[in-house]
Amino acid sequence: LVTVLQGVLFAKQSKPARCMCGTCLAGGVAAVALVLINVIQYGLNMGLLIGGSVAAILGVVIVCRLVSRHDSCGGKPVAETMVDSKVA
Repeated sequence: LVTVLQGVLFAKQSKPARCMCGTCLAGGVAAVALVLINVIQYGLNMGLLIGGSVAAILGVVIVCRLVSRHDSCGGKPVAETMVDSKVA
């Protein structure tokens, strides 16, 4: 069955996984959730844990955005994008 569906399940990717912002974001959110689930058992303040998780996810979003805009992913480098936005 895997051999029959190999083309659909494991399609050739035109870009590496790090260039796909959705994949990067999903992996980051899963990692933050895994850490949160494991740290909850120590009985720490839930507000602190949730706030830290939100901050970590925002960090993941920023990193994914920066990585997906890199030259090797076919986007403009971040430095050029920042210069272009200041000129306009």
